[in-house]
Amino acid sequence: MALTFDDPVLGELTYDHEFEWWDGQTDLGGHPAELRVQAERDCPSDPAARRTLGAALTRLRETEGRVRAAVATRLLDLAEDWRDDEDDPEPLTIASVMARIVPTSVELTPDGGATLYYADGELFAGHIILAGVDASGHVTSAGIAG
Repeated sequence: MALTFDDPVLGELTYDHEFEWWDGQTDLGGHPAELRVQAERDCPSDPAARRTLGAALTRLRETEGRVRAAVATRLLDLAEDWRDDEDDPEPLTIASVMARIVPTSVELTPDGGATLYYADGELFAGHIILAGVDASGHVTSAGIAG
């Protein structure tokens, strides 16, 4: 039997015994996204942990546009290096990068930080974009994987 719980902020989460985290769905920036919560199996019984995780998700929902802008700013030069001038003659801008990247999942950590994953909008040949966000909501890293 699957272990699940429903939280007013986090939504319905199911414990993944193999990876030892909680899985669910959320909305970020108007896009459906997978939600992974790095928390102990007994997280539902720990009100402080649920508050920290809920506050982190609420903050990300409210600031996803700002996070995406910071990611676009950090990756603009790299995206320009990957750009094919023949297929896309217009130079990239922060706004054009922001318009192309889409949040696909978020991973919350027990300290209130997060990693956001974005589809790259073919800026990086299909590589996933990762962005680290600390418990204060500041983007600490941005890069591509894969």
